[in-house]
Order: sequence, then C-alpha cells, then structure tokens
Amino acid sequence: MKFLISAGGTGGHITPGIAIGQMLKNEGHDVIFIGTKYGMEKDLVPKAGFSIKYIHASGLNPGIANKVKALSDLRLGIKDCKKIIEEEKPDMCIGTVGYVTAPLMISAKKLKVPTLIHESNALPGKTTRLMARSVNKVAVGFKEAKDKLNLDNVVVTGNPNKMALNDLTKEEAKNKIGINGKLLLIFGGSQGAKRINEVIIESINKEYLKGYNVIYSTGPKNYEEAKNSILEKCKDKYEIINNEDSLELYFKEENNTSFTYTSKNEGINKDVKTIDSSFINQSTKIIIKKFIYNMEEVLKAADLVVSRSGALTCTEIAEVGVASILIPFPYAAENHQLYNAKTLENAKAGIIIEEKNLSEEILVKGINEIINDDNLIFSMGENAKKLKVGNPIVNIKNEIFNILKDK
Repeated sequence: MKFLISAGGTGGHITPGIAIGQMLKNEGHDVIFIGTKYGMEKDLVPKAGFSIKYIHASGLNPGIANKVKALSDLRLGIKDCKKIIEEEKPDMCIGTVGYVTAPLMISAKKLKVPTLIHESNALPGKTTRLMARSVNKVAVGFKEAKDKLNLDNVVVTGNPNKMALNDLTKEEAKNKIGINGKLLLIFGGSQGAKRINEVIIESINKEYLKGYNVIYSTGPKNYEEAKNSILEKCKDKYEIINNEDSLELYFKEENNTSFTYTSKNEGINKDVKTIDSSFINQSTKIIIKKFIYNMEEVLKAADLVVSRSGALTCTEIAEVGVASILIPFPYAAENHQLYNAKTLENAKAGIIIEEKNLSEEILVKGINEIINDDNLIFSMGENAKKLKVGNPIVNIKNEIFNILKDK
C-alpha cells in the first residue's frame, strides 16, 4: 500500500509523522511525506529516510497580510496536493495537523481517498477543529482532546514516543549515565527556553542546586551564551570542566580542620583552626549540555523533571512515570502547552509554574519540596503512569487498517 503523510512546521508535528511513517515502512508499505520548504520537515524527513514533496502552505497568523497569504497558500496547496494524489494514487492520506495538513485532507476528501489525522495536544488546534468532521478518523494523544472535540470519529491512541520502547529500570539508567543518587533533569524543549535558562543559570550561581545531581540542557541555540555566563559567574564557586558540547560543575568545599596544641612558653592549651584549602566534592555534579542525545536513558534515570510542556514531553513523562515541574511556553498557539501541563497537574503527577511567575526562589522551592520527599516523588510518578495509553503506535496502526478494511 501507499501512504501520503503531511507533517510540517515544528518538531511537535513532524516527530509523530515520522514515527507513523516508520511503522508503515517497517510493514512494507510505501510512504511519501508532504511538507513545505520552510519548516523543519525539509531537514528532518529526509534524514529519517523518507522522500518529501513540497506544497504551498502557511500558518494563519495574526494580521491581515498574513491571513491573506494563508488563504492564498491554502488554495495553491490544495491544487498541489490534488496533483500529487492523482500522480501517486495513495491508499490513504494521514496528517499530523498543523497548517500543512489542511490542503492534503481537503484534496483527499474531494478525491475520495480515506483520511486520518493525529492531534498530539490536549487542546485541539485550529486545523484539527476544522478538519475533524470531514476525515474518517481523528486519533488524539490525550483524553482531554477527545472530550473537547466530542465527535464519534475521535479515538484516544496516545502520542508515538521512543520511551515506549525503553525497558531500562531507573537504577540501570542511572548506572548507564554515571549518576549516583537522585537526579534532577532540566530542559526547555528541543530548542531550549531563554527564560528557563536565565533562572537556572542564576540558581547555579547562587548555589541553590548544591547537593543535587543535575543534568541541564540549554538547547543548541542558547548553549554558547549559557556556557559563557556560567564560566564568568561561577568560576570561583565550582570546579568547571569545559568539554566540547558540555560543562561539568563540581562544588568546591572548604576543608576546615582544627587541632589543639600546648604552648611551651605559656603552658596552656590553645585551639587553632586552620583552612587547609578547598576540595572538590565529587559526590554530586551539575552537567550542562547543548543537547541531550540519549534522552531515553536520561529521562528514565531522572527523579524530577523541570521542562516545558509540549505534547511529546508530557507523553514521555507519563510513559516513564516521573514527577515533574512544568513551565508552559506562554506563546504557544492558543496556549496549548498550558492545557498539556494541566493533564499532569490534574492527575497529581506534576505542578505548573507559569513563566510570568517564574523566579529562582519559586522554582527552587518547588524542586526542594518534591525531590526531598521520597513518598511524593513516588506518588507523582505513579500518577503519571496512569495517563499512559497502551502502545500509541500500535493503536494508530490499528485505526489506519480498520479504516482501510472498511473502505
């Protein structure tokens, strides 16, 4: 069989598309992606081993000029997709929503090709709301999305994620990455997060994270700035190892020694306190990375996660079962990251700190309250696991072939 998959714009749309494409490819089917020349798909899709055809498409952003362009691109995109469908003759068209999906779904419906869309966020986006009634099936990552759409053709499948394939225990993961004791994992999404970086750097500078093992990813575009800031501010407080794409920070401790001696001249005992030197405490460390390439291992090893609340991040937190502090990206479309975070907060699996309220003191207070309470860490992790939805990629596969069976 042959499938067309539209997946474009951001990683949140592209990653599920590639996961679905890989599943279909492994089953022996042909897969062609649909995207634009301007989104991340132009790099990510070919790197994943798939061919891609480009169409006109753009987001419905604020401003009259942007809206006019979006409508013009939609008309052109529908024409592009119609031509591709007529040439490739796919058995099904699949979309992981975003603005690239609408032209393909509209064209497929006109040409009577079966359709499925996948919505990863707890708050369905504009494309999903517009297309939901006209496609054969809407697969969603969260129960909350199904409730909001309230349609018979909506099914909760979960979001495809790599964590579902990881069978390491927490202790095995800790051993694999060289961590002893509890681990605090901090990241801001694949591209990082400027405000989170500012707060974490200042928390490190003020030694608020002293005594914790920390792995902190700045994101590639913010790494040099973060590294230079830490090297400048923290050089006298930590022993710093500057690697190619990471920093390792070890706490400096003062080695205070005291002893008593008897003065021959005065015949009395005197207590003398000396500071021999500082020594490096290697029992805990802070590792600052440009990017975490082995996230499957690091997330499994974590006892507490501080992060943004993209759909995939929230899905992986639930898959692993780890306590979380979530800082939603305030400029995400329709504030959908806040709704994703609420799925974990409502399940008593995470707490939310909105960026407008974020400070070093507030964040570190939350970290201390959770990571120092073993019972709370355990209960939050178990509550997170309750949000898992079986094996998402198998669930999606079943929906695809159920549609084709009834074709």
